[in-house]
Amino acid sequence: MEKEKFKHKPGTGTLFWNEKSNEKQPDIKGTIVLPDGTEYRVSGWKKAGNRGEFFSMAIDTYNGGGSSQTTTASDGLPF
Repeated sequence: MEKEKFKHKPGTGTLFWNEKSNEKQPDIKGTIVLPDGTEYRVSGWKKAGNRGEFFSMAIDTYNGGGSSQTTTASDGLPF
């Protein structure tokens, strides 16, 4: 019997630490489902700036593991 893939509810998502992170691979990655049901892949890189540490993020369209297309540029979020 095949295990059913987890589906997020609209407006929710999950981020996981990337064990294979390096300069080109993100430190965190995951998916988010917008309220309209559109699913996106989220990637984040931990960085340091003048105001402290933050995550620079990128969002790509997601089609279940196939190819993706970047739809939003990186955005720094201070924490």
